[in-house]
Amino acid sequence: MAVAYVWPGSLPQEVRTGYTESAGMLILRTPMDAGPAKMRQRGQRPDVLKISLYMTQPQLQTLQTFAQTTLKGTARFGFPHPRTRQQVEVRIIPGDGGELYQITDFLPDQWIVSMGLEVLP
Repeated sequence: MAVAYVWPGSLPQEVRTGYTESAGMLILRTPMDAGPAKMRQRGQRPDVLKISLYMTQPQLQTLQTFAQTTLKGTARFGFPHPRTRQQVEVRIIPGDGGELYQITDFLPDQWIVSMGLEVLP
């Protein structure tokens, strides 16, 4: 897999424990007048990762530059999958208000950054 951008090496390569991962397929489900509903596959759906990372102030600045300037919030990039440890192609899933990530104060000069990523098929 060739990607134009890769998660910067200066950012954490391991996510915090407790990340979530969801997988699925695009399935059309049609209710019937009698009996069970009919289902058929319509295609692949991206898997979704909800991750959190510990970051320092310099790492936050790197993330901001990477997400907002390099990716412009939309580009695909290579990211180390937390479970398989393989590089996968992902995009940041923006929140309802367009936010790319959330920052929570943790310790002096340390924050928890949370974001959603979709693993592209």
